[in-house]
Amino acid sequence: MLGVISIIGFLMIFLYFKMRQYRSTYEAVKHSYASKASMAVGLFMISFAINSYVQLQTTVAAVILLLFLAMGGANIFLGYKNFKALQPHVEREMNQSS
Repeated sequence: MLGVISIIGFLMIFLYFKMRQYRSTYEAVKHSYASKASMAVGLFMISFAINSYVQLQTTVAAVILLLFLAMGGANIFLGYKNFKALQPHVEREMNQSS
């Protein structure tokens, strides 16, 4: 049950950041929200993989676990790296608009 709640929660967080990205008018802020959405997708993939393996415990579920762990970890790592690189640009854009 906790796995399903985390899957739905991370999917909702992803949708929230995508909507914020769509509604934002500043370019750097849009990219920042895209990075946060990428991290949310990574967490979604990892929780989906763990949940599928815990529920099924088959060889196919183990392969899916390994693939989704790798892809989710890459999404989290690259999203965080991109988010940190964009922080000075976001702050500069926000200061210029005020």
